[in-house]
Amino acid sequence: MRIFLFFIFSFLLLTANCFAEKKPQEKVILPPEAAFARLESELSSNPYDLNVLKSYYSLAIQLGLPAKADAAIKTAYAVSKGSNDVLSDRIITLRMLGNYEEAAEIGLKILASEPANWRVYNNLALVYMSDGKYEKAIDSIEKAYAIQPADIRLQLNRVAVYAKSGYSKKSSLMANKILEYNPEYGPALNNEGALMYASGNIEGSDISLNEALLAPIPSRMAEVNIAVNLYNAGDYNAAFRKLVSLESERPADLFVKKSLSASMIALGRNQEAVAKIKEALDLSPDRADFMTLMGIALFNLEQFTQANEWFMKALWLEPENIAAKNNLGLCLKRQALYDRAALILNDALNQEPGNKDVCFNLAGVYEIKGDNTMAAKMYRRYLELSPDGEDREEVTERIRQLERNR
Repeated sequence: MRIFLFFIFSFLLLTANCFAEKKPQEKVILPPEAAFARLESELSSNPYDLNVLKSYYSLAIQLGLPAKADAAIKTAYAVSKGSNDVLSDRIITLRMLGNYEEAAEIGLKILASEPANWRVYNNLALVYMSDGKYEKAIDSIEKAYAIQPADIRLQLNRVAVYAKSGYSKKSSLMANKILEYNPEYGPALNNEGALMYASGNIEGSDISLNEALLAPIPSRMAEVNIAVNLYNAGDYNAAFRKLVSLESERPADLFVKKSLSASMIALGRNQEAVAKIKEALDLSPDRADFMTLMGIALFNLEQFTQANEWFMKALWLEPENIAAKNNLGLCLKRQALYDRAALILNDALNQEPGNKDVCFNLAGVYEIKGDNTMAAKMYRRYLELSPDGEDREEVTERIRQLERNR
């Protein structure tokens, strides 16, 4: 049985770009969470102040609160009487909410009247990247880069798009070029750490991420990514301790909450994970990734009916969510609904034919159903996809037994 506990190792992504006019005055720089609380208070007394709305939704995006950001953008769009600058920021929140089609429609609509708007091309590229449309993502990011090649945030997103599209060597060259001209820019060092980790250079990744923390312009993501490295290395306790500390500093940071929830699940602290995920869903109710995590925690608590409901909610928002499909299939298997489990897992395998874990789980369902021929076929396919797996001998012996009993 292979539960999917997907852990997204994030590249730095461009958030909303707001350039509101401000009178020069002394200001104490607050931590983002404290600044966000203050802006919420300001909005309660001035709900239609455009500058406050822009600052509010920009910070909500930074803190990973897309539902709150999207609501504020809708109000700001009305107050601004249809500003494309405001509307372009909605592309970001819709992407975060998984509404890729609507986000793309908005981007294309703006570009029809503003064909040189590089920010829209940039945000559209991130939408296509998230939606798995990598050729379109590359085309959009290159159009943005052709218009505004000097923007470092755009350069970092270009690295992310190429890395996600499978061009690891090209993305690494791009990242190195950024660092050559910006050797102390924390977000660039953070990206370098992410790329190094993806290529298997764990030690180099840790060095770059620590440099990103100490850079004159530090990266907020680097400290979380250090915890992610610990998690992926199997040091769940160290990751958990670091993330608990980070959450006390950043109580509204959803990426921290997601990482902490995942580490809780890995440590078997599923009841605590349920409570933590509820906190996150209260902040941002339309997040399929948190719904999937909730389903996993409930599955581990053997609350299969509730787990089913959460996986189905996630699939309602993201029909191609492979983790939710796989885990829903396992829930149905535990409830002895074998035909439905096989149907869901076959759908997942059709979506990702090279997914060895789905293949393994489907083999187990066929085995329980008594379809030894299909079970053996799926186990063989699993071995083809995982030729060096630690369970190779065990699975090979299982195939022999199934073939003897056909």
